[in-house]
Amino acid sequence: RNYFALLMLLTAAITGVYFANNIAVTWILLETTTLCAAGIIYHRHSKATLEATWKYLFVCSTGIAIAYLGILLLCATASNNSLSYADLQHLIINGNPLYLKAAFLLILTGYSCKMEIFPLYTIGVDANFAAPAPASAMISTGLVNAGFLAIFRIYRLFSATDVFPWVKNVMLIIGLLSLVVGALFLRRTNNYKRFLSYSTVENMGIAAIGLGIGGIGVWAAVFHVVCHSLIKSSLFLQIGIVRHIYNGYRINRIGDYININKVGAIGLMVGMVVILAFPPSPLFISELMILSETITAG
Repeated sequence: RNYFALLMLLTAAITGVYFANNIAVTWILLETTTLCAAGIIYHRHSKATLEATWKYLFVCSTGIAIAYLGILLLCATASNNSLSYADLQHLIINGNPLYLKAAFLLILTGYSCKMEIFPLYTIGVDANFAAPAPASAMISTGLVNAGFLAIFRIYRLFSATDVFPWVKNVMLIIGLLSLVVGALFLRRTNNYKRFLSYSTVENMGIAAIGLGIGGIGVWAAVFHVVCHSLIKSSLFLQIGIVRHIYNGYRINRIGDYININKVGAIGLMVGMVVILAFPPSPLFISELMILSETITAG
C-alpha cells in the first residue's frame, strides 16, 4: 500500500513539475518528489536501502535549498512580486549580470541532483540502485526529465539577457564533466543497475551539451531526453526480471540468460545497443545533430 501510494504521489508531483508555470511551484513540487522518492527507495527495508534513503534525503534537500537561494537572488534581481516564468523573462533582461550569474549557478547546482548531472549526480545513482526496478525506471526517466525541464526553463529565462553566452558555456562545461564522470565509472562497475544509472548521467550530460551548443542543439537535447526515457525505462524493467531470476545484478554472475528467457534477453541486447546510440538508434540521430551543430557553430 505504501509503495503504490508513494508511486502515485511521485507521478503526480512529476506531472505537476511538467505543467507548472511558476518558479516557486516548480521548486515546491521538486522537493515533494524528494520525499516521495525517498519512501520508495526504502521499500525493501534493508541496511543498504536505509543508507541510500538518508543519503537521498540529505543531498537532495541540500540541493533544493541551494536552488532556493538562487531563486531568491533571481527574484530580487527582477524586483517584482510575480514568480511566473513569463514575467521573470521580461524582468531580468536588464538585471545585474553578477547577480544573474550567481543565481544561475546556484539553481543549476541545486537542480543537478534531480537531472543527475555533475556535480550532484551521485545521489541518483545510489537511489536507482536501492529502489525496486519499476521505481528506478520512474526515477531515472520521469524524475530526471523533471529536473531537466526545471533547468531548461531557467535556461530559457536567461536567453534574452546579456549573460546568455556565459550560461551556454556553463552548460557545456557541466555536460562535458558529466560525460567524463559517467565514462570513468562505467568502466569500473560490475552491476547492471549502476551501469544503467551511470548511462543516465552520460545521456543527461549530452542533453546539457546540446543546450550549451544552442541552435538546433536545443531541439536535439529535448529529443534526446524523450527517446532516452522510453529506452531506459524499458531496460530497468527488464533488469527487474533479471534480478528475479538471478537474485542479483552482478554482470559476471549472469549467464545463459538467452536460454532462460529468450524474449527478455533479445530485448535486453537490443535495448543496450540502442542506449549506446548505435545506428539506427534515435539517440544516434540526436547526438549527430548536436555534433553537426557544434561544428557549424565553430
